[in-house]
Amino acid sequence: MGTDRKLSEENWLYEKRRAAGLTQGELAHRARVGLRAISYIENGWRCRREIKRRLINALGLKFPRDLTAVWPTEARYLESPRG
Repeated sequence: MGTDRKLSEENWLYEKRRAAGLTQGELAHRARVGLRAISYIENGWRCRREIKRRLINALGLKFPRDLTAVWPTEARYLESPRG
C-alpha cells in the first residue's frame, strides 16, 4: 500500500521532539493540538501552517525562522517572491 502524496509531507518533527526531551503528549499539550495529530504529523501527514507555527513554538523554536528546520520543503514557500 503506497502513501498518498497529497497527504504526505516530509518533516523532522519526531527528531526535534525527541531532541527537546518531550513525549508526544507533552508536545500536544504545549502546542494545544490533539495527541493523534502529533502521531499523524510525525508519520508524514500534512498539516496547516497554523499547526506548524504552534508546534515550532512549543518546541522552543522561532516561527517562521525555524520552519525549515522541521519542514524542509517549506523553503520553497519562504523563498518565493510575493507579487
